Amino acid sequence: LRRVEAILRGERSWRLLRSPWPIFRQVDLLGAAPVVSVSAGEAAFQMHVFPHRVRSDGLISNRIRGTSSAYCLQLFQDELLRLAAEQPGRALQVIDAGPHIGDC
Repeated sequence: LRRVEAILRGERSWRLLRSPWPIFRQVDLLGAAPVVSVSAGEAAFQMHVFPHRVRSDGLISNRIRGTSSAYCLQLFQDELLRLAAEQPGRALQVIDAGPHIGDC
């Protein structure tokens, strides 16, 4: 095991792994899209979420990215669908003013 570790430590890739440069954090950000296509029932829309994966707001953003569904109460989603149905052909813009983006 020590011999294998010594071989790995001699490789350039080991130095990259131990580098203070946050390469993995940067690569992770590539997969954390700040805008997600979301569907709620028959409606589809774009939702802005946090472009990070940490803390509670990042967890909610991850869930939205992973499921492509809003993290809102169904009652709230139903009300938005009703409002959108009252104005066919017009875009409905909703602004989330809570402490976490995406949890309505």
